[in-house]
Amino acid sequence: MPEAVLTETQYLALERAAETRSEFCDGELFAMAGGSPNHSFLCVQFALLMAPQLPRSCRIFNGDLRIRISALGKYTYADRGVIRGEPRFHPTATISSTR
Repeated sequence: MPEAVLTETQYLALERAAETRSEFCDGELFAMAGGSPNHSFLCVQFALLMAPQLPRSCRIFNGDLRIRISALGKYTYADRGVIRGEPRFHPTATISSTR
């Protein structure tokens, strides 16, 4: 029997109520693994190397920001995200600041 496919709205509702983060791709939910100290260190080093290379209109975000990639039908907590200009937030995609 095929597994049920989640809608974007269902994913966002589950994510708001969850104690841990999950990514969403093509109707499937994927639990996120914890990071290691070395992984965290490398992410910071990469951001420090990237920053001087970016135009002033760009900002670097860490993995705490959920990013929607609409062309892929995906929500992800990328290690680093670069956004040019002002971020646009989905009206129902906010998460609790207590996590």
